[in-house]
Amino acid sequence: MDVFQNICENNVTNDLFWYKQYALFYNLDKNINIDNYLEKLKKIIKNYDLENKIFFKGFKRNIKVQTLESDLILQTPVFPDSLPTVLIDSLTLNKPVVSTDLGGCAEILNYGKNGILIPTKNASACAKIINQYSSDKNLQEKHLKNAKIFLNQNFSKIEFNKRVLDELNRVSNG
Repeated sequence: MDVFQNICENNVTNDLFWYKQYALFYNLDKNINIDNYLEKLKKIIKNYDLENKIFFKGFKRNIKVQTLESDLILQTPVFPDSLPTVLIDSLTLNKPVVSTDLGGCAEILNYGKNGILIPTKNASACAKIINQYSSDKNLQEKHLKNAKIFLNQNFSKIEFNKRVLDELNRVSNG
């Protein structure tokens, strides 16, 4: 838990993928001096003897394979993201999601009905919530069921086309 708290406190990643109790880090925040930061994190990992459980994979354009292999997706944006597509992609692939409540994350997770929202800048609370959620398969299934309905109502191709046509009709009718 201490290493995870340290990682949370330092806003280590934008996306953290859990795989069978192993952590895989992706998409490190581009505003961070990556060389010094990555070395600092590697020392923390080594000090906790977690080198065989935590891996830094670097940026990946297509993360579908890694998402499908993951048990839980953790999205922790440092700055608000108006449309966090990693959440939509993860839920579409039927993966439980934990995210901070910044930007559009709260909306995509339907304010906690489709996944877990964690506070920003509170590592202890984050670690506790994530640990509880990672072992609560019933709550994960409930969130995934809710998410499927939510995504179909708000992000399906049919719904998107309908909204575009409705907007075009509204604009053309002045």
